Amino acid sequence: MGYIDEDLACQHISCLLQLGRLEEAQKLAENLSDLLSIFELLKDVLTRVSISEAEDLWLMALKFFANQKNYFDKLVEISVRSLTKDGGSEQGFSLSAAVVHFVLQKDGVPHAREMYKRFIALPHPGLALYRACAELESNLASISDKDSLFNARKLYESDT
Repeated sequence: MGYIDEDLACQHISCLLQLGRLEEAQKLAENLSDLLSIFELLKDVLTRVSISEAEDLWLMALKFFANQKNYFDKLVEISVRSLTKDGGSEQGFSLSAAVVHFVLQKDGVPHAREMYKRFIALPHPGLALYRACAELESNLASISDKDSLFNARKLYESDT
């Protein structure tokens, strides 16, 4: 279901009902309900289990909801709360770096930068995040992105 958010899906269902397309509206409503159920189940687990224990689940949730803006944004908020509580990773899996990667893929460089700056502002962001962001900026600098060299240098200085 490729809707921007729940409100748009609800408006679409309403429109289908007004047009008398009851079966199509019912199917769409069931799909929306299924997404909500899946999200609520994931949210429940992700808020109860440590980030390191739920690495695969985090990656699956981010991938599953990457094109569902409303749910993806809620996952980001859950990740911020979890990272504030647990801190970032020094090695291995970095939830914040994974989120930045997904944002880069779906929304582009400016949004990825906003996201990593948000994560870096949290307590104990972790060396893995700094490394991932510095690598992103270094890769962009190699293709002549004018802000990247400055950003990479700033990140390298921050993680030492």
